[in-house]
This record gives sequence, C-alpha cells and structure tokens, in this order.
Amino acid sequence: MAQTLIIPGVRGEFVAGLAWRTHAQPPKSEAIRAWSVRSGRWGVTYKTSEGHTQVGLCDPVSGVDSPGRLKSLAASVAGQQVAPWRAIYELGSGRFWYVAVRDRKAIIPDGDQIGTRNEIERAWDDHTRLGNWNELTEGTVDDIADMLSAAPVTPSLQDMQARASVRFVKTYAPKIAILFAIVVAAAFLLGRVLGYGVRHRHAEQPRATTLPVKLPPVVTRPWVDEPMPSQAIDACHRIWSGKHLDLKGWDLVSWTCALDNDGIAINKSWSRTYGRASDAPGTLSPTGQSAAETEKALARFEKSPDLANSIDVAEASVRDFAQVHGYTLTIGAAAAKPELPTFTLAKDTSPWTSSHVTINVPWAPWLGLAASFDSVSGLRIRSVTWNSEADQWLVAGELYGLNRPHPEGNASSGQQTVNRSKSQTKRVRHENP
Repeated sequence: MAQTLIIPGVRGEFVAGLAWRTHAQPPKSEAIRAWSVRSGRWGVTYKTSEGHTQVGLCDPVSGVDSPGRLKSLAASVAGQQVAPWRAIYELGSGRFWYVAVRDRKAIIPDGDQIGTRNEIERAWDDHTRLGNWNELTEGTVDDIADMLSAAPVTPSLQDMQARASVRFVKTYAPKIAILFAIVVAAAFLLGRVLGYGVRHRHAEQPRATTLPVKLPPVVTRPWVDEPMPSQAIDACHRIWSGKHLDLKGWDLVSWTCALDNDGIAINKSWSRTYGRASDAPGTLSPTGQSAAETEKALARFEKSPDLANSIDVAEASVRDFAQVHGYTLTIGAAAAKPELPTFTLAKDTSPWTSSHVTINVPWAPWLGLAASFDSVSGLRIRSVTWNSEADQWLVAGELYGLNRPHPEGNASSGQQTVNRSKSQTKRVRHENP
C-alpha cells in the first residue's frame, strides 16, 4: 500500500509503495487507463535516462485531495545510483523503505515498498536471486535527502483515469540537453565559417572527384546476446523449484518458462478438482473450472560465445544430439521469401539463418541434461514447457547457423563432433523435479 512521507530539508510531499512496470516504448494512454482500473487510479509515467518508460500506480492516498501534491520517491532517485542497485532506508517509527533498480535504471516489480523490517526483508530475499546487486542495507533519511537534492526532476502523480492525455516525464536533466544543443550549434556555425574560407582560397583549383566509400555491412549475431542453453535451463529450474503441483484443490496442468528481452515469463494453467473459485490461482475462466496465471521475473545472463556452424552442419549436429539421447526432435522449415514480380531477387546475402527446433525430453531438462544441450553449437533455448496430461517436457528454441564461412575464418565454422553413446537413455518419472 502506498504511503506518504516528508523528507526533512526537501520541499514537497513524497509517496512510496507504487506498483511498477517497464516498457521499451511509451504505452498508449488508453492502455495506462486500463491498467489503472486494476492497479490504482493515481500514478506516474516517466522516461528513464536510458529511454525506457516506467508506469507506477497506486490507489488514491487517504487524506490527500489531489495526486499532483505527491511526488514519486522511487522515480526521483532511481537514476541516482549505479544500477543494478537496491537499498533499505529507515524512516523512523518502525517504518522502512525498500527500493530496487535493475537494468535500464528501471524500478522492478515489488521494488518500491514501505513497511516493517520483516516485510521489507521478505522483498529483499525475493530479489536476492537476481544477483549482482550494489547494496545498501542501513540507509537513512539523510541519504534519501542527498539523492533528492541531486535529482534533476521529481515526477508528480496524476489521475490516470482523467480525460486529459497521460503526460510522460523525463527524469534526466533538460539543462544538459540544452547545453549540448548550444555546443552543437556553435560547432556547426564555426564549421561553416572555416569551410567558407577554405572554399574561397581554393576556388581556382579543380574540384577533386569524390567517390562514395563503401562500408562493410554490419553483421549481427543474435546468438551472442542470448544465454547458453544451460543458463536458460538453470534459470527456469530456479523458478520451478518449490512450486506446488496442486494448490487448495487446484491442479497444475501446464507450466511454461519463456525467455524474452525483459527476463522470464511464467505461464501456468490450473484445473479445478475440488477447490473453490475464490482460491483459484490467477484469473478464473468463465466456466469456473480452470484458471490461468502469469508471472514475470527479471533475469540477467552472460553473453554467449560467438560460435556457429553452417546451418547444414548445425542441423546435423542437433539431429545427432537427439538420436544419441533418444529424444524426439522437430525442426521447423525456414519461411520462404516472396519473389516480387517486377524484378529478380539477388541471391540471399544474409550471413546467417535460423530454424525453430523443439525437443521432447523424458523428464525436467535440469535433471542432468542442462550441460548436454550446450554441445549443440548455435542452439539457444527460448522456452521450457511441462504438460501433466502428456507427462512430458518440451524444450523449444532457435538453431542458428551460418550461410557462409565465419567472417573471421576461425575454427568456429568447422563441424562440431558429437560424442555418441551406445547406452540408451533410461526414462524415469519424476513427480516434482
């Protein structure tokens, strides 16, 4: 629940305890209004110093007649420390404030809370698994005041359900942008003056013929920015661990751990056995016999090695991998490129291509299997799914391969050897890995 507080030495009244979400692009006002119906009518929208949009929402605060009187404490200080950072500040009277800021200098879900020490420490423990924190555990009100004094902007709340358009606040200093613009303009004028003098002195000289410089194409390798298969599997394992297969008369029938640019999305489907509708996890279906639940978790991965075979060798390698272990493999065909009727397309010059792959495994892939997936060069896992009815685990991902030899000409473009084993994989049923 959001609470107000006054910081000695700082003008204005602040509020903490908002629910936060992050977007790469500014969401539409209609979407924000829809969220405010569920998460609270008052809120703030602002752009971080790295250009991402944050939306913080809370219910109207008792005793405050206008949201504009309140400023978001978390939004004001999020950019004042080196991310990822988190801290606990003692406010007095048994109250503590917890703030947690991760990638893109964005406040994470449950990263803006006011409560007792025990309540705050529970949130602290939940976020410890994200790792690599810059931490402060004994912060004071004076520390908050110092950050607010250095903050270029302290965003105020607004009524998100008002008819006027939702306004977006920039939390980085506009003066810097103005100064930068002045410097650029001065440099431009100086360049014009100097250029005129040079042209005037050499007006009689013949003009040199300038040929356009052909720059080499920029080659992107997305597999470098995606985690290795073992990292992805381990991340899903940490989320799965401790999960119940049944909860108050509701049985878990499917579970998916999907990796995306913002972290990990967990999608769960539940089926009612004897539980009540009020105990249903997540969103209840119209029939009242099933429910769907979605969670988001932040994750941080190391970059993967810049290794990839040709696509033919990569596909042969993943087939070998599946055959050796006795897994069922499906490789999706690449989509054909349409040929325009007005001209003939040149030969595809893309340096790499990819195929979608799915692999059925007999048990949870983290049970002794995670490292083996790393043996397939160019394989990157996008999701891990468990289905109770089929009693199987499905690993889905993308297989990357080069259309031509590696630009650096290193050994990474050579064929990868897969060690074959004559022993058959023993299938074991695990109730809750």
